[in-house]
Amino acid sequence: MMKYTIVKELIVYPIKGGQGIQLDQVDVQKEGLQHDRRWMLVEEDGTFISQRNFPELTQLKVRLNERSLQAEINGDSIEIPFDAPIASLETVHVWKSTFTAGHLSEKYDQFFSDHLGKSLRLINLNDKKSRVKEFPTAPFKTTVSFADGYPILLLGQKSLDHLSELMEKRIDPAVFRPNLIVESKEPHEEDGWTSLYSNLVEIQSVKPCARCQVINIDPVTGISTPTVTKKLVAYRRDGNVLNFGMNMIVNQEGKICVGDRLEINHR
Repeated sequence: MMKYTIVKELIVYPIKGGQGIQLDQVDVQKEGLQHDRRWMLVEEDGTFISQRNFPELTQLKVRLNERSLQAEINGDSIEIPFDAPIASLETVHVWKSTFTAGHLSEKYDQFFSDHLGKSLRLINLNDKKSRVKEFPTAPFKTTVSFADGYPILLLGQKSLDHLSELMEKRIDPAVFRPNLIVESKEPHEEDGWTSLYSNLVEIQSVKPCARCQVINIDPVTGISTPTVTKKLVAYRRDGNVLNFGMNMIVNQEGKICVGDRLEINHR
């Protein structure tokens, strides 16, 4: 039984549904990793879009600069300052969550609408306390960004390796959109971890991550085939859901780096 693990990769997805960025270090905040899913594209009624209904988001590249986010689609780019003023407060929807967030300038709306072929608005998580996630175990609630459910998604490396072996090809971790990839000795042993901690940070497991059809979308081409889902049905099915990875909350904020050692508490 592993007593500790090592952080192998840190990934953030600044615009929900867009491509991720690998980092060497990042601040861990209550809402998730800094800059992770702090921006979101919504339809006119405030409902978020994702790769489920807009696979074109796989082509949305992002880069973090010192004071801004740069978004690029099909060779065209736009810079979005971190301190861009909020034009208005809007009611937005992420699954069953309805809350208030900041609408930015119409010039950003126009850029994304033109490149994705639908009238869209760019939203910013201007108030970190605006969205609260409740769950049935202690501490019973947390603030969260625009992520689907929880602040952080963790995967063990052996889980990815095992699936790749079963698929007889390397599976790009991006299909699972993890924030942390950590060392492990056995596939899915992260299911039995209650928390990971160092002297700087602590994250706590809440529940396994139930997977949707996004895992079948090629993160490079945007083309969907049901191959990953079919393989997971054979060995990761729990009732009506397929679990892969662990949803985590943040108990202690701090900095985390690739190569950090995190102690493990087990169930």
